[in-house]
Amino acid sequence: MDIYIAIYGVLSDPLSWLLIIFGLGGGILFGALPGISAAMGVVLMLPFTYKLDVIHALILMVSTYCGGVFGGSIMAIMFNIPGTPEATPTTFDGYQMTLKGEAGKALGVAITCSALGGAFSVVMLALISPLLVKVALSFGPVDYAAVAFLGLSAIAGLGHGPREQLKNLLAVTMGLLLATVGLDAITGIPRFTFGSPAFLSGIKFIPIMIGAFAGGEVLRQIEERRIQKEKKQLFFVKGVTAKLPSLRELFSIKWSIIKSAFIGLGIGILPGAGATIASFVSYGVAKRSSKQSDKFGTGVMEGVAAPETANNASTGGAMIPLLTLGIPGSGTTAVILGVFLIYGIQPGPLLFSTNPKLVYSIIVGMFVANILMIFLGRIGAKAFVQFLRLPYYVIGTTILLLSAIGSYGLNNDIDDVWICLAFMGIGYFMKKYKFSIAALVLGLVLGKLIENNLRRGLIITHFSWQKAMFHPLTLSLIFITIIILIWPYIKAYGVRFKRGAK
Repeated sequence: MDIYIAIYGVLSDPLSWLLIIFGLGGGILFGALPGISAAMGVVLMLPFTYKLDVIHALILMVSTYCGGVFGGSIMAIMFNIPGTPEATPTTFDGYQMTLKGEAGKALGVAITCSALGGAFSVVMLALISPLLVKVALSFGPVDYAAVAFLGLSAIAGLGHGPREQLKNLLAVTMGLLLATVGLDAITGIPRFTFGSPAFLSGIKFIPIMIGAFAGGEVLRQIEERRIQKEKKQLFFVKGVTAKLPSLRELFSIKWSIIKSAFIGLGIGILPGAGATIASFVSYGVAKRSSKQSDKFGTGVMEGVAAPETANNASTGGAMIPLLTLGIPGSGTTAVILGVFLIYGIQPGPLLFSTNPKLVYSIIVGMFVANILMIFLGRIGAKAFVQFLRLPYYVIGTTILLLSAIGSYGLNNDIDDVWICLAFMGIGYFMKKYKFSIAALVLGLVLGKLIENNLRRGLIITHFSWQKAMFHPLTLSLIFITIIILIWPYIKAYGVRFKRGAK
């Protein structure tokens, strides 16, 4: 019954339609611009949510998320430059199709498969989430702390080796330390405020996310464009119109689409795996299982369909742990979790019973956004080519202006603007030296959740660590987290061992 109410509420509400179109269009634009990821696109949309109710705000966020993941394929296909990391495999065949004069066809395949993968994942989100909620309702405070600790293992998917993961660990530790600033939630004692009243309520994560993601990227882009101006110059492409594939063409690659949809959904559910890994894995599976595997990389539809289906299917998968457990599995869902917290709502299993209309409105909004992607994707691809004519100082200035407005508009507090400006500089250095900002955000968002639930569990057990921690579920979650975190080191050691044996 709740889902029918949500369907009617979203479909009969003109504002919901307007926000879905606005969010989807903005997400496509942000995703298409090199360096502006889906997470950063969602951050830039935050200022537009401040006057909205929570349902409309989250519909705008998830629509931007869906559009941002698809948007990266536009640059990948037309210019061989992935707009987002998850669009990297799309360049392998998408750009080759452009060189053969089939840019419109490649864009059409990307649009259609993105919509199919995203819509499939949203349907599975609606089916799987209630089942997971029944399990999550049996969790105690320490179990929630262990689940949140498992969420920190998302940083394992943000690096490509031990060195990168070590940097991610430092970034997530920084986020955890920032989460301790302010009044203690249990005792009410000020911590790390240095006598400043501005820090009594803690360091707000929204200005940090806006500054580090958006401002840091703008500063990095300015530096790169100054140093490598000629290399960064994009050639203008005229007359590109997306051509949707026929049913016969889709039927010819149906197995790649189906396999990629399940791969994207499954990997999206895993903390930290995300759209980038999903797109690479699906491309590899499609190539190995295809009858024309030798033609991959020369411009075949399967090479575009597989990664685009998978990376959009991961969006619904990533929302499953967020809505059912309150744990973000990626940097983008961490930002969306921040929107929940702005409105004083903690996502998790109780959300399905206390506010089912909100949950199902989000699901319906995501589904509608993926369907509309077929129509807006064609318009967005054509409009983006025109947008490329703007000089970067216009684009960068606009982003910085939105960042300042978004930080101030949260609480009409100038201190938030100073925090945003400070983390613009910190974000710039983090990007320059390849420290993950997403890891910082995960630590910041999950830090209080881990600390508060762990301390509640200890209070319930009269501060007995044995009674609090020694449960099969809790120990299993901690064990899985540790294995995920140390796996890159184990893998690197295995590679060195094999080389030494040879």
